[in-house]
Parts: sequence; structure tokens; C-alpha cells
Amino acid sequence: MLQTAYRVGQSRLRKYAHRFSPRKFTQPQLFACLVLKEFLRLDYRKLGALLEDAPELAQTIELDLIPHFTTFHKAARRLLRSESAQSLLSETVERAVHAGMAKRRTQLAAIDGTGFETRHSAPTT
Repeated sequence: MLQTAYRVGQSRLRKYAHRFSPRKFTQPQLFACLVLKEFLRLDYRKLGALLEDAPELAQTIELDLIPHFTTFHKAARRLLRSESAQSLLSETVERAVHAGMAKRRTQLAAIDGTGFETRHSAPTT
């Protein structure tokens, strides 16, 4: 989903919001991060933490450093409230569905945190 959103952003967004932008992060990179945030239902702080903990995600969209959570918040106000935001999001979802990324969703999953048992074990007395 992240890579798809990044490609859509590259094809439809200007690289920077205006000519005096700090040029640390591009609009397509921030758009992709915001799509990932919504897709995984994260808040801005958790999004930043995820990108720090999974550098391969950041590399996927060519991020050299991880934006501060306030950068995500400001980008959301600017990018997601724009007139073209809905068409950008729709195109991202269409491409993801076409690529087979968004077809299946797990309804409910559980994991044993210990890793010792693969089945239910009754307590002993």
C-alpha cells in the first residue's frame, strides 16, 4: 500500500508544496505516509515510530530521515483537505486492489506471545 500511494503521489503531486519548502520531504513521500497511517489505523506518533522501527518501509519511499509527528499532522491538513485528495485516495485504492494488495482482510487473529504452544493448554493443578 505504501509503495502504491507513493507512486500515485509522484504521478499526481508536485514534489514540494511551494518554492520555499525546506526540501526535507517530498509531498509524495508524506502522502504515502498518511495513506499508511490510515490503512493501519495509526496516530501520527505511532506512524513515526513504525517508520523508525522498520527502516525498509522508509527506504521503500526513499525517506532518508523520519519526519517528526507534527510534520505528518501539517501534511495531512495540507494534502488531505485539498480538492484533489479524494481522487488521489481513490486512485491509490484502485491500484492496490488491482495489484491484489487490498483484496483480503483478516476478520480476527490471535497470536501466542510465548511461542511455546501451538494449541490450547489446560492449567494443571
